[in-house]
Amino acid sequence: MVEFASPPMIERPAVRWPGGARVAVWLIPNIEYYELSPIPNQATDPYPRNPIPEFLEYGNIDYGSRVGVYRLFDVLDKFEVPVTCSLNMGVPDRFPEIKEAIAARDWEIMSHGLYNTRYHWGLSYNEEREVILETIASVKRHFGQQMRGFFPPYGSWTENTDQILAELGITYTPDHGADDRPTRTPLDHGSLLRVPYSFDINDGIHFRRHHEVDWFVRSTIDMFDRLYEDGDASGTVMSVPLHAFYMGQPHRIGGLEEILAHFRSRTDVWFATGSEIADAYIERESTDA
Repeated sequence: MVEFASPPMIERPAVRWPGGARVAVWLIPNIEYYELSPIPNQATDPYPRNPIPEFLEYGNIDYGSRVGVYRLFDVLDKFEVPVTCSLNMGVPDRFPEIKEAIAARDWEIMSHGLYNTRYHWGLSYNEEREVILETIASVKRHFGQQMRGFFPPYGSWTENTDQILAELGITYTPDHGADDRPTRTPLDHGSLLRVPYSFDINDGIHFRRHHEVDWFVRSTIDMFDRLYEDGDASGTVMSVPLHAFYMGQPHRIGGLEEILAHFRSRTDVWFATGSEIADAYIERESTDA
C-alpha cells in the first residue's frame, strides 16, 4: 500500500518558483461526463437519489457541457491564464465542440479517467492499467499531447494507481489534498510526484455542502492570501478546481472573475499548468541533489 513519505514542511528544503514567485496558481476546470445509467454495484452510487436513471442530477451535470463550460471558457480567456483541464476522456467523442474549444486554447490535458461514473475502486492491477493506457491513447489521439498528469475519476485511487502511473511514465498526480507544495512518493519501482490539489477550496465541495458563491469567493481569496504570505519562506501552490456544472451557473460565474482579479492584483504570482509546476519542482530536486 502506498503511503505518504514526505516529512513535514519544516524539515524540507524551500521551494523557489520561476521569477521568484511566492505562489504558483494552478487553475483546473474539471470537464466531466456522467452516464445516465452507470454500471451497477460499484463501490459507491454516482447519484445520491435512487432509483437509476436519476434525471435531475444528470440534467444538472449535463448543463455544464451544454452551457456552463462556455462561461468558464469566456472568463479564463478574459484573464489569459494557463489552464490544466481535468478531462473525462469520454467528453471528446460525445461533445466534439468542447474538444475543439479546448484544443484551440491549447490547454494541458490531465486525464480524469474515462467517465466520472466509472471508478477505479475494485479494479485489478491489470484492469486499472488497461484503463489508464486507454486514457493515454485518448489524450494523444484527440489532442496530440503526451499525457503527463492523471487524476482518477471521482478521486478513486487504488493501492495500485500510483505504481501503475510511475511504470507508465506519468509525471504527476494530484496529492489528495495533503500538502501546500509538491511532494514525491517513492514506490517499489520508481516514484511519482504529487502536485497540490485542494478538496477544501473546491467548488464541487462548497456547492455540494450548500455554501454559495460568496462563501466560495471569500474562502478562495483567504486561502490565496495566506499561501502568498507563506510563500515568502518557500513557494506554495494555490490550486483552484472548478466544475462546469457548478461554477458555470449564471449566478456563480461572476465569483470566478472576482477571484482571478484578486490573484492578478498581486505581484510575484506564477500562473502555471500542472506540468510546469512539476517541471519546476523536478528542477529544484536536481539542484538539491
